[in-house]
Parts: sequence; structure tokens; C-alpha cells
Amino acid sequence: MNELVISNNYYKQWTITRTLEPKEYILFNRDTIAIESTAWNLNISVTNFNDKLITEYNRPFLNPLDPRQVKQYQESCIDNIYSEIKKLNFKSIDYVYCRGPGMPLSLNSIKYLYDFLKENLIVNSYATFHGLSHLAEVLFKNEVPSRFLFCYYSGGTTQYIIKEKKEYSILSETLDITIGNLLDRRSKLFPYFCKAYEIEVNFDLVTAELEGTRKNCASFSRYFNLSGIAEQSKNWSYQKLLSFIGNLTIKMICEIGEKTVFFGGGVFNSKSLKRLLMLLKPVEYTFNFEENNSDKSYMHLQNRYINKLQKDLEETVISYCPNLRIVDDHTPYPHNQQFQIPLVKNKFLLFFSEQSSLSKRKIIYSLRKKSFLKEYSKYIEILSYRRHIPKHES
Repeated sequence: MNELVISNNYYKQWTITRTLEPKEYILFNRDTIAIESTAWNLNISVTNFNDKLITEYNRPFLNPLDPRQVKQYQESCIDNIYSEIKKLNFKSIDYVYCRGPGMPLSLNSIKYLYDFLKENLIVNSYATFHGLSHLAEVLFKNEVPSRFLFCYYSGGTTQYIIKEKKEYSILSETLDITIGNLLDRRSKLFPYFCKAYEIEVNFDLVTAELEGTRKNCASFSRYFNLSGIAEQSKNWSYQKLLSFIGNLTIKMICEIGEKTVFFGGGVFNSKSLKRLLMLLKPVEYTFNFEENNSDKSYMHLQNRYINKLQKDLEETVISYCPNLRIVDDHTPYPHNQQFQIPLVKNKFLLFFSEQSSLSKRKIIYSLRKKSFLKEYSKYIEILSYRRHIPKHES
């Protein structure tokens, strides 16, 4: 997959068509369209099975994040991409998409493309979970064991997920902000999310902080908060923050005790962090990293068919469902950067976070239609931005 490796800059606009490799041709055995629509990028993969070709369209949004502008931009891109898809004369397709987590206004792009497709095609829809798509990309290039630990660090998620036989279970996660949030808050160099992870630093300065930050990790339990560290680390160097993340990651992995570990998610775009983890890795452990951690539709395509690589050839089950985590954070809207909503003081958001997914959608709909009390209308911006975070249900 040389082209995919070469075109690993997902912060630029490009279109690439290449021939399916033999392994892909066996697995991707239907005409398939996969889509990934995030707060900062739209990426669509089109697999033409008869011609043995795959085309990948990458359309990043590189302006300061405003969900409404993202929505308009992505819909405009989809209009152009669909005009190309129509030329392929598909009769029926598999449509693979991510059901979350994600920003609602960008996730709407999934339906926008689907509505075009279903006008002229038979469409079979398949939803994937974002985190497991990152994992699928790692598994695709490695032998798939029956049991392993998946360490998932993205902008909206920090989780340690164990896979045993056919079931995934969350063993550890953050309860407030994530590792990705922690890094994003430290960087003002880029106007959009995720790029902060690619800041590379003097590695000697990172390792020099290891002894001190190891003490900061000592009191962390399986389910932990990072808000305190976010406040404390305001006076830290970026190198010290990376050393803390490295120490915390190794601590959690060793406490769980599973020796085969896979890593995925945007945070692992940091070469310095990957290098640090390999330095700290206990000898008896095996670490496997996702090749390119940027959000892309190809990983959803791999997720759709990854079960064919597993010995039991059966679907796996993930033992949690999407829920909404509300944290003490600010909206990234450029016109209102200082809009603060403290979690413990806000009864409305506490009420919202306890509702079912259907009830949440009804509330958001009512807010948009202004049929809720006017005093709650300001929350539509917050709720339109908040990521839906999978939460383990015991």
C-alpha cells in the first residue's frame, strides 16, 4: 500500500487512485464506499471491485473550527465527489461509515452522501465504531491474536480496551478530559485540532523529566480524571507533559498486565511519544502501532472486513454503547472562545448527560427549533460540538 504510506499527510487536499493489493481484493469483495467525516477532515474511499481499484478523496477543513462552516464545506466537497462516483455506474454498494464518536454537524455528512447514493443505487449500510477502526488498521498489518490490549488515544477518547475471544471490554478510561484534550490545550500553533500531536521536541528533554512525572502518575486508578493535571501542567514544558503521558500509559498497561498491546488514535501521530513508549516498554511486552493515526475512511473499510482475518471468522461484540460525556471545557467557536460551563454547577447539562440517546436527540432538536426555554438556547452550540464518548456499562 505504498501510495497510502506516501500520502500520509491528511492535512492537505488530494485524490489518489491505486490498484487493490491481493489481500485487499480477497477481503474487500464488493463495490464499497467508506466515509469518515470529522471536525477537521472529510475522507471518502471508493472501492471498484470489478476494476480492482480504490480511490481515496481527502478534503481537510483547515480554518479555525466552526461546526457550521465545517458542515457547509463538507457538503460542497461531497457534491463534487458524488459527481465522480456516478461515472462508475455502480448498481449496488456497501456503505461503511463511523457511528461515532464525532461532532454531530460533521457526522451529518454521512447522511448527506447516503441520500445521494440511495436515489440510484441499492445501498447496504454498515456502521463502525471509530476506535475499533483505528484498531483494525493495526490488526490489518499484524497477525490477529485472540487476546490483546488496545490503547486508544484520540482527541475525544482515552481508553484501554481488552479484547478476549469475541468480546471487547473497557478496563480503564478517563472520566473527564482526554489525553488529546491535554495536548490540544497546550498548543496555540495551529488553528485546527489534531495537529498538536505532531509537534516534535528534543527527546533528551523528554527523558530528563521521566523521574519527576512518574510521581505524578502514582495515585492514578483505572478510571481517572485529568483536569487536575491540565491545571497543574500549565507551568510545565511540552516535553514534561509528554513524559507524564508516557509514564501514565506504561503504568496503566502494566497494571492491566496484558503483554500484547496495540496502539491507535490521533495522539500516536506523535513520533516522540511512540519513541518514549518503546524506551519504557518492559522487555516481555509487545507493542504494535497504527501506521498512520489520522482519521480516514480506509480504516472503516478495514474494520468492516477485519473479522475475515480472525481465526473464528465471527463478528466480535463490544461491551459498551455511545453516551455523552460533558466536561468543564469551553466551546471552540471563534466568536465566543471564553464561553465556560462548569460541570458541577450546571443542572441542565447534568440532566442532559443522564438521558438516553433518543432523548438527547429530541432535546437537541427542541433547542434548534427554539421550543425549549430561551435560557437554554445557548447550549445548542456546546451540545453540537461535544463528542459522543463510548462509556463502559457494567
